[in-house]
Amino acid sequence: RVCQDSDWKAIRRICCVAAFDGRGLPEIRRDFFAELWVGPYQKLFPQWTFVAESEGRILGYLTGCPDTRRFERECRFHFFPRLLFYVLRGIYGDTEDTRRFVRERFHLTRRVQDHFPKAAVRRIDQLYPAHLHINLDEDVQGRGIGKLLVRRFLQELRLSGVQGCHVYCGRRPVHFYDRHQFQTVEVAQIFGVPVFLMATEV
Repeated sequence: RVCQDSDWKAIRRICCVAAFDGRGLPEIRRDFFAELWVGPYQKLFPQWTFVAESEGRILGYLTGCPDTRRFERECRFHFFPRLLFYVLRGIYGDTEDTRRFVRERFHLTRRVQDHFPKAAVRRIDQLYPAHLHINLDEDVQGRGIGKLLVRRFLQELRLSGVQGCHVYCGRRPVHFYDRHQFQTVEVAQIFGVPVFLMATEV
């Protein structure tokens, strides 16, 4: 179902415990990490977040947006400046995540997409403009919940006239996206770790 206001706390928790292939994050990093990766969807495009729920428990979520270029513009002008202000004031503490965020904002390091050929990224944005992120609690993985979330999201994209969707992911989720007809477009090595750019028509 579509996310409700009361779901965001659970979404943020799952985002943090599922991070880095399920290894999770220490408590000190969680507030900022969740704000960075969930906050833009909650504040800018909440209607494109979906949750899987059973007996009142949120089992997993999918956040996304049908227009990645618009999403990036909205983040750049309406979300990241405020977040940067809070980071520089020390609200979120001094962690590797806040330091990386500051470096990215001042163009001192590259974002994930900057490691891929510019022509490939432009082509993806044109042909597969939507994007998504999906996470599940570890104890419910492998039960088809992720499949239902992706199916619902792609269905909503079709109804909105969106022609394609892309995702950046590590090696572990590649098989999951393969099963949903995502194809690998490019692979980049980021600090020695392969990151896959995958896309599918909807």
